[in-house]
Amino acid sequence: MNLPIVTLSYGQERLWTLDRVDGNSAAYNLLSNIQINGCPDIPSLEKALVAIITRHESLRTVMNESVEGTAVGTLLPPPLAEHFIAVTDLSRLTLRDHTACEIQLDQLIQAEAAKPFNLGQDYSLRAQLILLSQDHSVLLLTMHHQAGDGPSRNVLAQ
Repeated sequence: MNLPIVTLSYGQERLWTLDRVDGNSAAYNLLSNIQINGCPDIPSLEKALVAIITRHESLRTVMNESVEGTAVGTLLPPPLAEHFIAVTDLSRLTLRDHTACEIQLDQLIQAEAAKPFNLGQDYSLRAQLILLSQDHSVLLLTMHHQAGDGPSRNVLAQ
């Protein structure tokens, strides 16, 4: 499958070089922790995130090494909306032991923040929804810095 080639920015090339030197690292992950009140409509949320990824090429850009040894960017097709968001249900734990649920939630957030992106194959945005009760959830959006920065992360979270 031939993927469309895209021109990489200087910053993307720099991050690709750092990734090659440092190996897979979560140092350039940008994590948003969004509290959701009420019951989330997961299929609609997935469709909305896929629409954002479809619209913004940087979220679909992967970087690999060319035959000359330089970075080359290619554009992945949009992901399928179905099952784009990883869902973790802690609602039963919340009912039994609120403290244990908070500990588990913190561990999930730390694990997501520490999970590196593979710049050669991964979309630069991933999502995890943590269900705490029927009325409260947490949406974790993790974006790699090659696709955005702090201000763009805030726009995405809004």
